[in-house]
Amino acid sequence: MEYKLKELGIFETGSTLIKKIGNFPAFGGNGIITYVNKWNVDEDAIIIGRVGANCGCVNITNKKSFVTDNALIFKPKEKNMARFYFYFLLHLNLNKFHIGSSQPLLTQGILGNIKINIPSLNKCQKISKILDNIDNQIERNNSMVQKLQVMGQAIFNRWFLQFEHFKKDNKFKYNEDLNLKIPENWEVKKIAEICKIFLGGTPSTKNREYWNGEINWLNSGEVANFPIIDSEKTINEKGLKNSNTKLLKKGTVVISITGNIRVSYLAIDSCINQSIVGIEENELLKIGYLYPFLKNKIEFLIRSSTGNCQKHINKNFIENLKIVLPPKNVLDIFNNLTQNIYAKISQISLMTKKLIKFKNKLLPLLINQQII
Repeated sequence: MEYKLKELGIFETGSTLIKKIGNFPAFGGNGIITYVNKWNVDEDAIIIGRVGANCGCVNITNKKSFVTDNALIFKPKEKNMARFYFYFLLHLNLNKFHIGSSQPLLTQGILGNIKINIPSLNKCQKISKILDNIDNQIERNNSMVQKLQVMGQAIFNRWFLQFEHFKKDNKFKYNEDLNLKIPENWEVKKIAEICKIFLGGTPSTKNREYWNGEINWLNSGEVANFPIIDSEKTINEKGLKNSNTKLLKKGTVVISITGNIRVSYLAIDSCINQSIVGIEENELLKIGYLYPFLKNKIEFLIRSSTGNCQKHINKNFIENLKIVLPPKNVLDIFNNLTQNIYAKISQISLMTKKLIKFKNKLLPLLINQQII
């Protein structure tokens, strides 16, 4: 049967964000933004971004949560239907219903009049269960990646910041460049003396022949992803040859050097734009060393950036970063220890990419009852 959404539940508007940190997730227009000490939702609720770029973004909560005034809350009358409504609204791509151009907006009136075709309760529950199983696996994968990331960072810090394994058999000396005591027989070099470093570029956006090919091309905002498993845009061989962009191998560590300064690494081969620097791993320094080393440097890089409106560091600054270079036998042992961690991170993340792609194909088929 077909219903209007307002017949199936109640709409409410979120509240002004409180700033006291606590244990309750606080949802903005695009998901959880912080954790606060109060809640304004204590039951199954669907959260819909109502304003700006995140207008129409859909999330769901089944526990005490806080929803800001950048989102609308939909509370289903039938609680056992919340998951189905959530997936149905995801399928609809609610952003297309917005009003306004400079400031897109979704209202309760617009959403309430959206029509939804509801199959039998049994079918709704089957559809929800199938999609929930995929989402749960994606969540488990993401959790595992986070744990492995923390593990890789902790191992690096124990080896090369705290020097746990080297205190007994080494004398230490203070290095002014690093502001750190290091074993006497270890070297300190500029990172460019050990690794190849690349700055990217952008093919002409006026020439359509350069774009929508088979080669990944990253912008600096995508460095927020860990690891990098995809790119929003692609180019072709013509675009690669007729620009300053560089095609970097998977395993390359990347730093966004304009705006938000971040570090990640490539789990795929990809080109980069001129706001990204790539540091290629080699036999001495691999991801397991380069990524956590640069992750530890982020605050320093931010402090060292210049510019009023948009912060920036340049390739030369990255090239001149000083790095501890342990003896090769130490690095060999360390690389063997950490290589599997980052290989597993890449493997799980690429598996998650496939699951998301599968879910996106499956969602309309299930919602439209074509395969159930």
